[in-house]
Amino acid sequence: MSGADPSLSELLAAVETERAKIFDHARPDAMQRLKERGRLSARQRIDQLVDRGTFAEIGGLVAVEAIPGGGPVRERAPADGVVVGTARVDGRPVAMAGRTRPVGGMVRVGPVFTPLEQRRRGYAAGVTAAACRAALDAGATRVLLYADRANRTSTGVYLRLGFVPVRDRVRLSFG
Repeated sequence: MSGADPSLSELLAAVETERAKIFDHARPDAMQRLKERGRLSARQRIDQLVDRGTFAEIGGLVAVEAIPGGGPVRERAPADGVVVGTARVDGRPVAMAGRTRPVGGMVRVGPVFTPLEQRRRGYAAGVTAAACRAALDAGATRVLLYADRANRTSTGVYLRLGFVPVRDRVRLSFG
């Protein structure tokens, strides 16, 4: 980029250059190793599950700091290899759950969301369970989430998945 104050187009070009590095075609060695093991990348699995062209990735360039201000833990793996986004199945959004990368052995699951018209079908439980399994597979020793205990439906789902209430928190904001 030129000068001390880059233009918006220069900033966007720099972001797109960095984003291109995380996609499968930019990692031929990793893709070959997966192929040799008969496995698909996360993006390939997503492509098989959702309507073509509807997946919009979120946070692909996020890197977590081990210590605030200490810089990214793994600069080689933005978002720590976690692929999160939105998509449609049979033309409609169904459910989503995200998770953080392991820090201190812990992973936080969230956000979890299911559109109103898709609720009570087990979608949120399924994506939450999958996010928990992925967290444990990534090396987490504890998985946590924040939930509204007043929401009996989601609390019931989380209890059935094995979560236990640990403590209540209150967040106050003053103007």
